[in-house]
Amino acid sequence: MQHTVRTRSIGIVLMVVLVAAFVQSARFDWALSRERDAGAATEQTFNSIELGISHLRGAQAGYLATGQNPTTWFTRASEYATRIEADLGRLRVGSQTPLARPDYDAAIAALSGLNELDGRARDYIRTDQRFLASDLVFMDSVAVVDKLTTAVRAARTDESNASRARFNETLLFRAGAVLVGLAAAIGLVLIVARSRPRAAAARPPATMAEMLKSLPPPVKPPPPTVVATAPVALLTSSAILLEAAELCADLARLSDGRDVPALVERAAKVLDAKGMVLWMADPGGTVLKPSVSHGYSDTVLNRLGPLLIDSDNVTSLAFRSMRPQSMTSAVPGNSSALAVPLVTSNGCVGVLAAEIKQNRSSSELMPIAKIIAAQFAALMAPSEVTAQRTAQA
Repeated sequence: MQHTVRTRSIGIVLMVVLVAAFVQSARFDWALSRERDAGAATEQTFNSIELGISHLRGAQAGYLATGQNPTTWFTRASEYATRIEADLGRLRVGSQTPLARPDYDAAIAALSGLNELDGRARDYIRTDQRFLASDLVFMDSVAVVDKLTTAVRAARTDESNASRARFNETLLFRAGAVLVGLAAAIGLVLIVARSRPRAAAARPPATMAEMLKSLPPPVKPPPPTVVATAPVALLTSSAILLEAAELCADLARLSDGRDVPALVERAAKVLDAKGMVLWMADPGGTVLKPSVSHGYSDTVLNRLGPLLIDSDNVTSLAFRSMRPQSMTSAVPGNSSALAVPLVTSNGCVGVLAAEIKQNRSSSELMPIAKIIAAQFAALMAPSEVTAQRTAQA
């Protein structure tokens, strides 16, 4: 009798252990899911910060573009800087990684320094000291931007490593809970086997192998899922900005139209484009014709143009809407396209169209393409085009 009571007590304890182990395993599953979601949200915020830095630098370069309204670019740059600061602050407050705190502080300090230089550049532009403003935007700010991006990348690496460590640690605890539950289940089977009536003792006792066969297969812990942490390259690096600045300076000094093809070729290299075409509108404003191109043969150009203004393509749409357009190929490995209108004070006079290589996203290069298009638009004699259209009307 005492043996039976003792056996039942042990069985109850093992049952409690089994239930507790599987409840704990479910809690670990929830913790793994939460860690995975938090890691993905952190990665998305870092992507937003790096994209914001790219757009901020593009807006600052727009201060100096000929034919652009600096006030519009001032507003955009302020919006990007505010968004970056808010993202960094949110990441710092919610971070569970003490090692990343100094990186966040360094990034916030670098952003503050960049905002200070930006304010000085705006003051120079307002007083028509564009040369001094250019030095601040394209020279003095480069080192500060490098500090900012380095600190952001370091914080991203620290957060990713800490998240991976927490994920793997939770996996180990979960595997331990499953093993404890499995051991409790085996113990219950042994207790039940020993507590059978003596009348059944004539049957040979079940072997351990037979008992294990009657158990459900052990639950294998899922392999660790690590959130991808491949660094995202800055959309507009310091080198591209410097190349774009030099190109814009040469366009501003252009005095001979025979130099335009060489500048178009340089613009294609800055955008890493397979080909580029400057489309000009006819006096009637109904047809776009290729004016200068790079990367295409005459046969290809004859097949491409002329384009009707109301045609269903990104180039014509950019001219009609006077807004930049882009198109990504649905076939992997094919190029994407972007088209930026050549807008002057008298309206749109043409379109800069480029075929972008597959390894570059058109959205990454759009800020630089806008700056280059603004410089080319200043060369297209908008007053003559307008006069021709008026006379024909």
